[in-house]
Amino acid sequence: MKLTKTYNLSDISEEEVWSRDFQPLFQDLARTVLEFWSYGFAEMVNNCIDHSEGRVLTISLSRDAGVTEIEIKDDGVGIFKKVQEAAGLWNEMLAVLELVKGKFTTSPEEHTGQGIFFTSRMFDEFTIRSGNLLFSHRFDQPNDWVVEEQELTEGTCVVMKLSDNTTRRTHEVFDCYTLDIEYYFDRTLIPVYLVRYGSDENLVSRSQAKRLLNRLSAFKEIVLDFHAVDSIGHSFADEIFRVYRVKNPDVVIKTINVGEQVQKMISRTGFNS
Repeated sequence: MKLTKTYNLSDISEEEVWSRDFQPLFQDLARTVLEFWSYGFAEMVNNCIDHSEGRVLTISLSRDAGVTEIEIKDDGVGIFKKVQEAAGLWNEMLAVLELVKGKFTTSPEEHTGQGIFFTSRMFDEFTIRSGNLLFSHRFDQPNDWVVEEQELTEGTCVVMKLSDNTTRRTHEVFDCYTLDIEYYFDRTLIPVYLVRYGSDENLVSRSQAKRLLNRLSAFKEIVLDFHAVDSIGHSFADEIFRVYRVKNPDVVIKTINVGEQVQKMISRTGFNS
C-alpha cells in the first residue's frame, strides 16, 4: 500500500490529517502499535505547522511486508537551521546536539521540546534530513548518528519506520527517561561524540565540555555515552566531572561505554560513577 498526500500548511491541523486521511489505513494494527503512529505522526506534523515557516507539507505512507514507513516533508527553513538560529549556535551540527539532549524548543510558550526526542526513540528507524545533515536513530543500535551529505535537503524531511508486529509499548520509552511515577521528563542520554564538530576534533577543552553541558541543569539525571570516544583531555573531564558537579549538586551524572583511557582521565577528577 502506498499513499502520498499534499497539504497547505496554513489550512490544516495534525488531528484532522491523521483522523481523516491516515488513521483509517491502520485499522488492522494492534492498538498498542497504533499508539506509536498516533504519537509520532501528531508530533512531527505539528512541528511542521508551528515551526517550519513553510507553505507545503507532503506526507507519504508505505506499507509492505509487515513494515510501515511514513515520510513527512515540508518546504520550510529547515529544522537544524531553525534551532541553530534560535539557540545562537555557530553551526547546524551543534543544533543536532541540542535536539538529542531533549527539552529544546524554539517556542517555549507553546511547546515542551519533547516531541522529537521521544519520537526518535519510539520507532525502529527514525531519520531527519535537512540542509546537508542527516540525523538517524535506530532502536536496535545504541547510538545516534549524524552524517554530512553531499546533496542538500530543502526544508525538513522526517522518516519513521516501524514493524507492524512490534511488541514494544509507548510507555516503555517514556519510562526510560523518567525517575518518578509522574512521568516527568527528567533523565536524558547524550552521545558525547556529538560534541565534536568534525571527526578529527579532539575533546580536550572546557568550551567543548560547556557545549555538552548546556541546558542540562533542566534534568535530574544525565547519562553520558562515551561510545566512539577513545580519549578526552583533562580540562574537558574536569569541567564535567568536577566543576559542573560542584555547581549543580542536584544533577546526577552517570557514564556508559567508557574506554580505559577515558576512564583514567575521568578518575583523575575524583569522580566515581
